Amino acid sequence: MEVIIEVRQKSVSIKQILMVVVSIICMTLTAYISSLFMADFDRFNLQANEKLAFVFGSALALPLASLIISQLLIEYRGLKNAIKAVFYSSVLVLAAQTPVVFQLISKV
Repeated sequence: MEVIIEVRQKSVSIKQILMVVVSIICMTLTAYISSLFMADFDRFNLQANEKLAFVFGSALALPLASLIISQLLIEYRGLKNAIKAVFYSSVLVLAAQTPVVFQLISKV
């Protein structure tokens, strides 16, 4: 009787690396756009640290929430689905910033 042990090495593809890089760029752009918007936003007399908390919260909240939800659901667990969840949600958050971008452009 012969026993064969096969060890599979999971590798990260170039597509997944690209998705992570694009996600980081999208989150950074979202934070930058939010900081530009919040710099002129004085309606509620927010302090600088409150504005900074909003900026990071707006950039990271949905990608982080989708990452947590994708890992809680059994059928979507794994690195591949985690990368997809963060990628799609970071692109969605950046797309949601479109009205803010148009408002900032109209001020210039």
